[in-house]
Parts: sequence; structure tokens; C-alpha cells
Amino acid sequence: MVKHLTLTLTGVVQTLSDAYAAVAGVTADQAGAADIACQAIILQADAGNANLVFIGGAGDGTLTTSVFGFQLAIPVTNIPSVPLVLPAYNGPLRASDIKVLGTNAQKLHALLIGA
Repeated sequence: MVKHLTLTLTGVVQTLSDAYAAVAGVTADQAGAADIACQAIILQADAGNANLVFIGGAGDGTLTTSVFGFQLAIPVTNIPSVPLVLPAYNGPLRASDIKVLGTNAQKLHALLIGA
């Protein structure tokens, strides 16, 4: 099973699973059930983004522009940046395991590859 999501960033810390709530007609219960176990999650900043996107773990406490696990580069004039591939080495990985921080109204794309 493969799903793709787009998360519109808000300028505050979000979880990647917040993107489920943006799908038309999806209730909160359905969004929680949709948080599937993945073999890998691939993240890519939108080609139109003008600022960095910061990535961290949901269990790691604070995520800021100076405390983060990885940053997605600013794309070069409408050419998407290199994606970040997050494989699940020791058990399932879920969208709710990943925190993101980026500038309001910019976008983060995710490809979720299910178990």
C-alpha cells in the first residue's frame, strides 16, 4: 500500500499525520486509523518553498530552527529538493512519529510506503 500526502505548514511544530486531517471528508477517527505502519516515509519540500523545513522525532521533545534532526533544503527555482528517505529499520514507522516545522503556507510532500 502506498499513500501520498501534502502537509501545508503553519509556522509552528506539527506532526506529519496532521496532513490526514486536510483530506476532504476525513473525520478525526478516520485520520487516526489512517496513521498506518510504514516500511518507509519519503519527504520532499515543495518546489515553491522559499525557506527550510525542519524535521524531528515526535518523542524527542523540542523542535526548533536550531534543534532538529534534519533540514530539507530550499528548492532551486521550481526544482524540487532531494527527498529525505526514512526507512523503518526496527519496527513500523508512522506519520505521527515525525515532527515538522516550516514557514506558514509552505508545503511538505510525503510518500508513505506501507508494510
